[in-house]
Amino acid sequence: MRVCIEPGHSTSDPGAVVEGIREADIVQAVAKRLVALSGDGIAYEPKRRPAVSNGFSLLIATLRNNPPDVIVSLHCDSSARDPQKHICRVYHADRGDSKRLATALAFAARSTISEHSAVVKAPWDRAGKPYTYPLLRIGKRASCLVELGYLSDVHAREAMQTEAWQAKAARVLDLAIRGWAK
Repeated sequence: MRVCIEPGHSTSDPGAVVEGIREADIVQAVAKRLVALSGDGIAYEPKRRPAVSNGFSLLIATLRNNPPDVIVSLHCDSSARDPQKHICRVYHADRGDSKRLATALAFAARSTISEHSAVVKAPWDRAGKPYTYPLLRIGKRASCLVELGYLSDVHAREAMQTEAWQAKAARVLDLAIRGWAK
């Protein structure tokens, strides 16, 4: 089974940046560790956005031309609000396998990586419009976006920078994906 691991953001779009710590760097480190866990029927394939202005569009086109079996997008945002009250993890409701994958990832992440990590159904954005994160809408495959924690939380930010946390995050995601795949 081919699992696309999309570390959100790129060198040209670092995502959240708090005290010099870039979201793109943390999710890239976790993605690299996850790729190293490939084997036993699961191949993790990193697909980072090209560092150009239309990088996200190029990534979408690449995945449409050679679609994986599963897509997991990794993020670690920042929020001025209480992270526990600001959980916005996305999967699309019209994909039954996505809900199962999201549930497996949420349980694993929340219980072992960060209490603020989770994946929940979010079919509408804050303006009340349908949420259409294009990466999750490629074909009829399981896909979800996972927030690994919040850079705005000082304790999470300190932990996310360590190799031990990054390795643990990769192991937890791997176990959840393998459990979902069975």
